[in-house]
Amino acid sequence: MTPVDLVKCNAQTNPTLFPSVLAGARAIYSGKVSHLGFAPGLKGLTTGWAPTFWGYGVQGVCKFGLNEYFKYKYVETGLFSAPEHGVPSIPLSVAASASAELIADLGLCPLEAVKVRVQTSPDFARGLRDGLPKMLRQEGMGSLYAGLVPLWGRQVPYTVTKFLAFERIADAIYAKLPKKKSDMSQVEQMTVVFACQHHTDSSSSCGSSDTYQPQPLYHSSSLSETDSLLLPCLLLYDLQLAIWPAFCAV
Repeated sequence: MTPVDLVKCNAQTNPTLFPSVLAGARAIYSGKVSHLGFAPGLKGLTTGWAPTFWGYGVQGVCKFGLNEYFKYKYVETGLFSAPEHGVPSIPLSVAASASAELIADLGLCPLEAVKVRVQTSPDFARGLRDGLPKMLRQEGMGSLYAGLVPLWGRQVPYTVTKFLAFERIADAIYAKLPKKKSDMSQVEQMTVVFACQHHTDSSSSCGSSDTYQPQPLYHSSSLSETDSLLLPCLLLYDLQLAIWPAFCAV
């Protein structure tokens, strides 16, 4: 959703020229704000797509994998009880997803800083390739993490909410289906996953078994063939949000 994010960032810093999403998008697309450094047309509306793509890709890899890791470790160490019927308890889900997001944002924050700078000051740099070295050279590493605390304040509640919702929606859907999850084909399980994605408006993992037994993460005995496909598929779902601008530009 790069065009929407682009206009949102500029509406916050320059509400006169960007009074709304549609007005701001039209202004960029038509070249009305080219004096600020925005290229006209689709190129202008996709300003910042590279740091968005890579930033949320890194964040997605970390939060999905670390969420499963922390659930396993918190149960193994006795901090939380094992999930019943494969669904983590609310405290376990909150602790695991929050821990995962805190770390994942360490990877997202530098790229988010470049994205915001490029989108709000397009004359500063054209994109990630020249924007990141320029910020490091002129402002130092600290500038890339200046917004870390506000980023945590936005992303941690969001991630906790979507993991809580996803796990419970998935459990409710599986409970209504005539087959057990273990008896479903790959296509059937992936259908359930993306149905949950639609309802939670986010992506998450759906690799819990019917009975939870803590095992080494990504060990062959702890992941079925279907489960091993879930993470890359869900990452593609997250990454497509970064390249969607081509369809939102007009």
